[in-house]
Amino acid sequence: MLVTILTFIIAISILVLIHEFGHFFVAKKSGVWVQEFGLGYPPRAIGKKIGETIYSLNWIPAGGFVRIFGELKQEGEDKKLQKRAMYNKSWKVRLAVSIAGVFMNFVFGVVVFAIVYSILGVPQYSGKVQITEVAPDSPAQLAGLIEGDYVLFVENDGSKQTIKTTDELIDYSLAYAGQEITYTVARNAEVENKVECPSEISLPEGFQCFEVGLAPRVDPPEGQGAIGVAISDTEIVKPTWWKRPFLGVVEGLREAWFWGRMIVERLFVLFVDLFRGVTPEDIAGPIGIYQVSSTIQRQSGMLMLLHFFGILSVNFAIVNLMPLPALDGGRILFILFEVLTGKRISTKIELTVNQIGMVLLLLLFLLITIGDIRRLIGF
Repeated sequence: MLVTILTFIIAISILVLIHEFGHFFVAKKSGVWVQEFGLGYPPRAIGKKIGETIYSLNWIPAGGFVRIFGELKQEGEDKKLQKRAMYNKSWKVRLAVSIAGVFMNFVFGVVVFAIVYSILGVPQYSGKVQITEVAPDSPAQLAGLIEGDYVLFVENDGSKQTIKTTDELIDYSLAYAGQEITYTVARNAEVENKVECPSEISLPEGFQCFEVGLAPRVDPPEGQGAIGVAISDTEIVKPTWWKRPFLGVVEGLREAWFWGRMIVERLFVLFVDLFRGVTPEDIAGPIGIYQVSSTIQRQSGMLMLLHFFGILSVNFAIVNLMPLPALDGGRILFILFEVLTGKRISTKIELTVNQIGMVLLLLLFLLITIGDIRRLIGF
């Protein structure tokens, strides 16, 4: 358990440090004075000044930070220092510094996904739909379907359809929900109700075909589909070794885009629920993320855990892009307001808005953490 906790802390710290390094690097390149770059959070344990920047190791062993001079306007400072202040840089520089952390997290997510796919192989459309998981007490389980089965055809009242994609199976099952459908299935085992496998569909050696009847549910439990299976129409292929890194990057970009879109959709639902007064049940905080990561490490191994942290990195990027005070997205919003109106928000207003935003974010963090604890103790 100690190793798992340490792995989790190190992984989260890496995500935060990569984010802060983005701000650090662009600020340095833009002539902004970076006062400190720290590993962990204060109080400071040790620190060394290299050039004009202090590099520190701090006592709270998670994450990190970058301290940039003059993020808000300060009076009475030396004129030479004022030229190096973030506040006095052009809007383009301030925008670049603000967005750099988000960019680094997204790129890191792509790199992580690329590494995973370069090792495991890349997903490729197979032209067949395979069952990857069967829910307990679902129509699929009661009918005897198991993980690894291929669904080849569906038929209801003379209406027969070849199934080549997951959408086709989902749409057909929903269209005839509540009615019995005959599913033609291929399995890598001896089967009853054996039928001839279609010659036009390529199946791995040893697979036999059979038919099974079941009625998709009209109102399935939350999180399950009409027949209670998880399905996939892709398979993992392993190209020539020298092609894998290039194809891995392509798949990494697709994966990062997919998760980015999913996270945006979930955040939209989260805020709609909060405005409706509904407490979100499926949003995880640090405790929930730790539980998920430890389960993945235990059941699926380090590569899948690495993949999970790639998702977290993309999540970190998207969350920081939200146009909320105290987040990068809030700073970006202020800058865009300045560009569009030609007017700059006063330091006093910006400071007040950021403080209010920080309080609201802490309350949201507390709410999510309470949800984690309730799920943990089964309350």
